[in-house]
Amino acid sequence: MINSRLLIIICLVLAISALAGCPKKVEDIPEKKIVKIGPSLWPMFRGDSHRNGSYPFPGAAESNLNWEYKTGGEIFGSPALSSYGTVYIGSKDGCFYAVSKKGEPLWKYKTGGSIRSTAAVSVEGYIYFGSDDRHLYCLNSDGNFVWRYNTSNYVGSSPVITPDGNIVVGCEDHRLYAFDPAGKLLWDYKTGDFVESSPAIGKDGNIVVGSHDDNVYCLDPAGKLLWKYKTGDCVRSTPAIDMNDNVYIGSHDHNLYSLDQQGKVRWVFTTGERIFSSPAVTQEGTAYVGSDDGYLWAVSPEGRLLWRYKTENKVRSSPSFDMNGNIYFGSDDKNLYCLTQEGSLLWKYETGDCVGSSPGFGYNGMVITGSEDGTIYCIGK
Repeated sequence: MINSRLLIIICLVLAISALAGCPKKVEDIPEKKIVKIGPSLWPMFRGDSHRNGSYPFPGAAESNLNWEYKTGGEIFGSPALSSYGTVYIGSKDGCFYAVSKKGEPLWKYKTGGSIRSTAAVSVEGYIYFGSDDRHLYCLNSDGNFVWRYNTSNYVGSSPVITPDGNIVVGCEDHRLYAFDPAGKLLWDYKTGDFVESSPAIGKDGNIVVGSHDDNVYCLDPAGKLLWKYKTGDCVRSTPAIDMNDNVYIGSHDHNLYSLDQQGKVRWVFTTGERIFSSPAVTQEGTAYVGSDDGYLWAVSPEGRLLWRYKTENKVRSSPSFDMNGNIYFGSDDKNLYCLTQEGSLLWKYETGDCVGSSPGFGYNGMVITGSEDGTIYCIGK
C-alpha cells in the first residue's frame, strides 16, 4: 500500500506537470529568456523617464569610428541600450535590430511598418517600441515576441517606463496610452490630434506630452488631466523635466517653452524656425535645443541666449550631454557634432545622410546614433 508521503509526492509531480502545460503569461517566461540585465545608463529615448538628455560619465572625446552597422532602411529613431551595451534601434525597413557593443548583429524582429519609435528597455529585459503598422510591441532580450497592442494609427512616439513599471506611449490616433508590463490597457487619454511627442515623467509621477493640437498636456499617473498649455502651433518635441519638475518643450511656432509644474509659463525663447528637436536640460536649468533654422541653441535658466552654433541644415536631432558638459547632436547636414558647453566645436563626424536620430551613450562612453543612410554609427575608443 502506498504510504501518505509517497502519495503527496505523486500529487505534487502531477500538479507541476499540469502547470507546465499551461499557456505562459509574461511573468511566466523562463529566466533564461528574460535576462535580468539591471539598470542601463541609456535605456530609452533621451536617457531616462525625465527625458533631459544627460549622461553621468564622459562621452567620446574624439571622432573615431569604432564600428558601424548597416540596416535595410533609413533610421529616424534613436538608440536605446542595455546595461550589457546591446544597442536596440528600429529602421524604415520595418525591422527592429539588436546589435552588440562590438557592432555585431544579434537578432532582428520584423514588423509590418516603418519603425520611428525609440525603444524603452526595462530592468527585466523587456523591450517596448512602436511601429507604423499600428502596434506597440513587447519583445524579450532574445528578440522573442511577448505581446503587442493594436492601436488605430501609427505609433511613432517613444514609450516611457514609469517608476512602477508601466508603459506610456503616444499614438497618431490622437491618444496617449498606458499599459501594465503584461500588455493590459490601463487607460487612454484622447487629445485633439496626433501624438508624436514622447511622454516624460516628473518626480511627482505626472506625465507630460505634446500634441499636434498645439497643446502640452500634463496627466496624473491614472490618466486624469491636471493641466494643458496651448502653444502657437503643433508640438512634436518631447518634453524634458528638470529636478524641480519644470517642463521644457519646443513647438512649431519657433518657441522653446519653460513651464512650471502647474503649467504656468516661466519663460519663452524664440528661435528662427520650427522646433522638432527635444531639449536637453542640465541640473542648473540650462537648455539646449535644435531648430529648423540650422542652429543648436543654448538658453540660460532665466530664458536668455547663452550662445548658438550654426550647422549647414536643419537640426531635428535632440541633443544629449555628458558629465563634462559636452553636447552631442546631429544635423540634416549629415554630421554628428560634439560641442563644448561654451559652444565650441570639439569634433564632427560625417555620415552618408541626414542625422535626425538623437545620440545615445553606450559601452565606455561611446556615442551611438543612426543616420538616414540606414547605418548605426558608434563613435569612440
